[in-house]
Amino acid sequence: MARRSARNGSVAAHCRRVHRGGDVYVRHVPPSISAGPEDVGDLEAGVTVKAMLLFAVCVALIVVLAGLVLGIPFSSPAERKAIQASAIVAFVVQLFGFAVMRSVPARSFFTGWIIGIALRFVTVVGFAIVAVKMLGMPAPAGLLSLVTFFFITTLVEPKLLTL
Repeated sequence: MARRSARNGSVAAHCRRVHRGGDVYVRHVPPSISAGPEDVGDLEAGVTVKAMLLFAVCVALIVVLAGLVLGIPFSSPAERKAIQASAIVAFVVQLFGFAVMRSVPARSFFTGWIIGIALRFVTVVGFAIVAVKMLGMPAPAGLLSLVTFFFITTLVEPKLLTL
């Protein structure tokens, strides 16, 4: 008999075997699946949204915890109101600054960093003029809490920029 002898093995290919050679033909890929360049933008947008959401949660936790700690030495109702106002301002400015940093290309990271610093500086000066001078909020509670919120949340920002 001129037949090949039977081997002990499976009929199907092993799932961990490296596929060598052969191309993927378009007819084997369903039309709903695409690996074109337009899908890469969707992936980057998803990563950006995830990073923004994670940063927003971190900033909210930091602002709440630091606000509670700052509420101990600044215990009058006017001082607590100033801490709440600076918490809201810091939250919004930090999210905007993070969005600017994420939108800047990696090769101009320094430019985005300078824009973020300038944004925070202008916010502190504007808060001092508007909230403290015009609205009559207590200066130590409002400005110290705003600067504290900015400082602590800025320490978390670089780690989340790498996502």
